[in-house]
Amino acid sequence: MGVEAMLESVDLVKTGKAPRIKQDEARATYEGRCGPDNAHIDWGRPWEQIDRLIRGCSPAPGAWSTLDGKPLKIFEAKPLPAKNPRGIAGKMGEIVAVEDDGFAVVCADGRFKVLRVQADGPKLAAGEFATQSKLAVGTRLT
Repeated sequence: MGVEAMLESVDLVKTGKAPRIKQDEARATYEGRCGPDNAHIDWGRPWEQIDRLIRGCSPAPGAWSTLDGKPLKIFEAKPLPAKNPRGIAGKMGEIVAVEDDGFAVVCADGRFKVLRVQADGPKLAAGEFATQSKLAVGTRLT
């Protein structure tokens, strides 16, 4: 839609003259709840899809991956798109950097800096979690 069409629509709503079109109930559908089955992170996907999943599932149900066979929910992560293939440098789901403020995970076309997670207990800053769990470079999330 163009800007003019949007402005015209807003004016119609403001003046109460917007057309009211009844929904065809025979064609109506419902979207199911987003649950843990929908929230699993596939690190082989492009960064944009993973970013949308993480943001869309925060705070509930929480996008998740597994670490050492246990679920790890990821509530906040910053995408780091690769400018060239060397910017990926690792296997999908591999942790390639562990820093004070978080850890970096490889995806299909870049990396993610994971910033906030939850394992067994409360939500934690990813850097704090990495220190507590002795997270190492080379570990893989699946």
